[in-house]
Amino acid sequence: MKKLTLLLTSTLTILAGTIISPAIPVIEKILDPGGGISMTVSLILTITSLFIAIGAPVSGWIADTYGRKKLLLASLVLYAIAGSAGLFLETAPEILISRMILGFAVSGIMNSSTTLIADYLSGEEREQFLGYQVAFMAIGGFVFLSAGGLLASIWWRAPFAIYFVSLFLIPLVYIVIDEPVQVSQEDRSALDFHFSKPLFAIIVLSGMMGMMLYFLIPTRITFYLDIYHNLSPHLMGLFMGTGAISISFVASRYRHIHTRVSKPFIYAISFLIVGLGLELIAHVEGIVYVFAAVVITGLGFGLNLPNSTVWVTEIAPTPFRGRMIGILTSAVFLGQFLSTLFGEPLFRSNGLKGITGVYGVGGLVALTIGVSYGIMGIYQRRH
Repeated sequence: MKKLTLLLTSTLTILAGTIISPAIPVIEKILDPGGGISMTVSLILTITSLFIAIGAPVSGWIADTYGRKKLLLASLVLYAIAGSAGLFLETAPEILISRMILGFAVSGIMNSSTTLIADYLSGEEREQFLGYQVAFMAIGGFVFLSAGGLLASIWWRAPFAIYFVSLFLIPLVYIVIDEPVQVSQEDRSALDFHFSKPLFAIIVLSGMMGMMLYFLIPTRITFYLDIYHNLSPHLMGLFMGTGAISISFVASRYRHIHTRVSKPFIYAISFLIVGLGLELIAHVEGIVYVFAAVVITGLGFGLNLPNSTVWVTEIAPTPFRGRMIGILTSAVFLGQFLSTLFGEPLFRSNGLKGITGVYGVGGLVALTIGVSYGIMGIYQRRH
């Protein structure tokens, strides 16, 4: 029951900022009909990611110092309050502030859930379960994005109600989750911890870049579909949700892939597939091909996140596990935020050509990183 509870809490995190993304074109037209605050409206979608990145190291410290369960319970309450605030707030700046607070809540849920998984499990069981965690996040993303699109087609504020789902998990967490034994401050200071800081930095950077490149899909594709194919918010949600399903498919098989392929090669495969998907969007026009590209990109990203998480939990000393996972979480969600800024002038000034240009540049970056990791994997195998 502990495992299921942690999987359910994890579903609230990875796409928390994009639950309302199918409604963003509508929100922009309603709150910004004259185009005077377009950047503020645009940030409503991604400011959450920036504040997850800011809050994650602090939540990691709280998890290590005061306990994982307390952090998880408090974060679930804050998630419901801040996430649903868009139901009644009247202006774009007010909604923007609520999305900032939501970011702190998501950082607490993500850190406490992942750290508890690493505390409860070890070895191959942990590795397999962390793959399942990403798979559940992706399934939750599909459900939430699809529901968000359906609700947005009824009323633009309705998707904000989805955030109330966290309230149903609070009793379950309170009853089922127990707090792992913590190392005291005195014992912690007496221990000598060693881990490869350069390796940790590489993993963190790879997680950030993987998220930044993948997130070009949910942050840009709604505008592409609105301009080029005039899809309704409901269909946009279903369209984007298919990428989440492909993430889930690959992430759930991470353990089986890792038994055959090293972690650097998994990164290589991940970035190469993401690059292929982004380039496909950039160079084809048919909606069937764009649909295929979304699925392909999801397949690539489905390897990136579990690879990063598994690697960090392997090298992290237990008393500092929350903090190290917090740093990785911070980097991953900073990647989400940077995805919005990636090619922003090109996106805003050149319409549809600007959107495809962003995907073309992003694809080239992903392919370059993938080739670099492939070379690293070959070098590692030979030495």
